[in-house]
Amino acid sequence: MIRIVSQSIVFIPITFFTFLVVVDAIIHFVVVALGSLTVGIASGSCATVYFAMMHGMQTPMVELISFLAWAFVPYFICDMVEWSGIVAIVANGFMMDLYSKCT
Repeated sequence: MIRIVSQSIVFIPITFFTFLVVVDAIIHFVVVALGSLTVGIASGSCATVYFAMMHGMQTPMVELISFLAWAFVPYFICDMVEWSGIVAIVANGFMMDLYSKCT
């Protein structure tokens, strides 16, 4: 489609959304969301168990560094499979919050 606007020619691409494209986008969204949540919850659960087992055995500095390292784990896993690392970190944070409430 070509339109003439103010003595210049502007090409407007025509995009057709078919049913299959919309279904593919919905499936991709669900896979990314559920996959990221699963990685975050699994990593947060492992971190919670780790910190519960190591309670009192680490200095505060080592515990802080370990906490930050556990926060990066789900991000890098999701980045490898091209999922949402931010969603995984949020889910990880919710699970790691269980540890901080127990201590």
